[in-house]
Amino acid sequence: VTLQVEFRMNGSVVFEGVDWYWFTTGVTRAVREGMVSVQENWRTDGLLDSGTVLSQIQEGVVPQVLVFRNLLTSVDPFRDAAANFSQIVDHLSSVPLAAPFYIIVAGSGGDGDGVV
Repeated sequence: VTLQVEFRMNGSVVFEGVDWYWFTTGVTRAVREGMVSVQENWRTDGLLDSGTVLSQIQEGVVPQVLVFRNLLTSVDPFRDAAANFSQIVDHLSSVPLAAPFYIIVAGSGGDGDGVV
């Protein structure tokens, strides 16, 4: 089962996303109109032992399904997406991840902004 979800704030759609059969309150693919689209793709980097996972949780590492939700529902520091595409990429590049994955980012402007 694939879910198509809308995240709303004050009655307005903030962004839309797609996720799989479990409901995690986050998404692995998302689009915020006029701003950006983002997607994750897993990569293999070995298994993490339970001690590492628990340590990361205590350090505040973000689960992968919340990376995009946190970005797209934050107080809107990226209101002018075309001018701030690099800020969005910088932000996503600095988020400590709980699991290794690639992040694909596309801008909303006509400049062909995109990065993996």
